Amino acid sequence: MVVGGGCEVGMIISRAHGSGIRWLVALFLGALLSGPAAPQSFKVEQKDGLTTVKNGSKPAAVPGAPKGIKLVHELTVGSENDAEETMIFAIRAVQVGAGGEIFVLDAKIGQVKVYGPDGRHLRTIGKKGQGPGELQSPSRMVMTADGNLCFLDSGNNRVSVYSPEGTCLKETPLTGWRPIRFVPDSRGLGYGDLLDFQGGVKDVLLKFDPKLDKVGTIATLVMVDNPSERMAPVEMFRLTYQVDREDRVVWASTGAYELNVVDADGKPVKRILRECEKKPYSRADKDRMIKEYFDGQTPPAGFEPLFAPHKPVLYYFILDDEGRFYVRTYEKDDQGRFFYDVFDREGRCFTRLSLPESELLWVVKKGKAYTYIEENEAGIPQVKRYAVVWE
Repeated sequence: MVVGGGCEVGMIISRAHGSGIRWLVALFLGALLSGPAAPQSFKVEQKDGLTTVKNGSKPAAVPGAPKGIKLVHELTVGSENDAEETMIFAIRAVQVGAGGEIFVLDAKIGQVKVYGPDGRHLRTIGKKGQGPGELQSPSRMVMTADGNLCFLDSGNNRVSVYSPEGTCLKETPLTGWRPIRFVPDSRGLGYGDLLDFQGGVKDVLLKFDPKLDKVGTIATLVMVDNPSERMAPVEMFRLTYQVDREDRVVWASTGAYELNVVDADGKPVKRILRECEKKPYSRADKDRMIKEYFDGQTPPAGFEPLFAPHKPVLYYFILDDEGRFYVRTYEKDDQGRFFYDVFDREGRCFTRLSLPESELLWVVKKGKAYTYIEENEAGIPQVKRYAVVWE
């Protein structure tokens, strides 16, 4: 089970060099009032053991459920006045312990800074290296069902599990597979996605046994079909996924507002849909993205930019410790902040909240919401904690 964090945001980009194509995977991340629920109804359909929940384009009132959500700021971790041993340099992931401890994976140093509920630095976990009990390049960090920290150590090509105190409990090598992300469940199984280049480019979500051998395929997303030598995908859809409290896998494509729930045995049991507008890329959008893609340089001769059929409709989602879904959309409020749709355990969207683009909701646990900011106005990475107030 993974609570809240572990959503692991990534974007898949490719670059063209000379006459061939080299595919590069770049993984980056990177008081608030909700809007009132609109008077819409939900449609629930059941067929052959699959439940489909259809939501309208706006949140709707659910009997007995809160009508709104408010985040009240309580704590900020990260300041230009912090000592070097306590300072955060580059946030890769955030997790929260049973006692409210805040674990921050620092990508620059490859270690975890641990802070108490009062924001005070408690300890640093991890020693850089390639030997036993060491972390070389931890690219992902999620919390297991029993409260330990699970790392995808790309540098050592293994999955490592540490206690909250920093003791290395287990290391399992990855043989034959190099997942982009990795999420464990409570049974010792795991899920990770990787790129498959046979017959195009696909993002494939796989199921692994405790030895990290592949035992099944959960989902396949075709990103590029029959690419040419000069074709370069500027922006493509990708998979995002979580494991819930019942060891069910929840996955989605960023190109469709559809959350797919697969039970512990691999059977699809639920689809959660929400009406949304699929917006096309404008010429200005494409020109801007191509310029960013080449860092302002002139594209090479014969360059063939490839875009997804339309703009993404969702960025990622997380689950809280009570089974709710929080889906980060590309829709904005009147202040330019991005909406997060909030769904109950049944898959009904009953409210939403908004946050600035630079602030990502990462964990919701025990009535607290934790966000992270890659850099504030002063260039300092920060983690913020809010009290979650249901209205």
